[in-house]
Amino acid sequence: MTIFIIRRFLLTLLMLFLVGLTVFMLGHLSGDPVRLMVPDQATEADIERLRHALGLDLPLPIQFLDFIGNAVRGDLGTSLRYRQPALQLVMERMPATAELSAAAMLIALVVAIPAGIISATRRGSWIDGLTSVVSVAGQSLPAFWIGIMLIIVFAVQLRLLPAAGRGDPGSLVLPALTLGLWPMARIARVFRSSILEVLHEDYVRTAYAKGLRERVVLSRHVLRNASIPVVTVTALTFGSLLGGTIIRRNDHHRKRFCLAGGRTARARSDQQPRFPVDAGDRLCRRGHLRRDQLRAGSRLRMAGSADPPHVSRWPR
Repeated sequence: MTIFIIRRFLLTLLMLFLVGLTVFMLGHLSGDPVRLMVPDQATEADIERLRHALGLDLPLPIQFLDFIGNAVRGDLGTSLRYRQPALQLVMERMPATAELSAAAMLIALVVAIPAGIISATRRGSWIDGLTSVVSVAGQSLPAFWIGIMLIIVFAVQLRLLPAAGRGDPGSLVLPALTLGLWPMARIARVFRSSILEVLHEDYVRTAYAKGLRERVVLSRHVLRNASIPVVTVTALTFGSLLGGTIIRRNDHHRKRFCLAGGRTARARSDQQPRFPVDAGDRLCRRGHLRRDQLRAGSRLRMAGSADPPHVSRWPR
């Protein structure tokens, strides 16, 4: 277990280094930020003076080493637009991102787990067909379109929920439903397939042969082993939600529900280059994702997912 955690930790460090290198190179290939920051009447001397003040006149390897050294100490530079520390800008918006991601994942799990169980135990019924249709639709429909439809129905027509804002619990329902529909469909499909696979195992047939009721077999034998892939999918999905919790217009780059989350810090990067904020946001998101992957892998190791179920789990 210790070797597994150390190996994953070293891989995490390598991944963060590669992410930092990729973002650093792409940020410098997107253009010269100095010429976009200065006014039109600025002279070449003013441009060079600002470039020297920002450290952009140094060779790229030196700039990258400085960036990595500062990032290790928690300093991701200063935003070229807001003149504030980049890490501070990202972390100020992280609570809204975590709140929305947690709400979306909670809704997804509350609906997906019972749906997957019912769909697997009632295979071929109309409930199974309805669950399959909803799952395919949830993974196919774009999030921005779902958000628009929810706003039109529940905020504009029915006037049951607010369309935007933060602070009121009701304002979290529509964006959480919009973001939670895709993981809900994904987890339900994975859980259904896992349960169907476990139901054909020998130890499950043995448990039925002992005369145990279906509820006991499902709760003690089937769900415990079928939940192993669900833990992995849930951890990876939650990391994706933390990294992609933004619902915005494709043309105006404005969030649909007006929630100032972590990716708001770089939502206007197409209009004005802000390499420190973009790099800090991506490093934080990759770190969250690798943390969730490490937790999921550790739980699977502790659960002994590589070993077959033992007879000691059966009631005597």
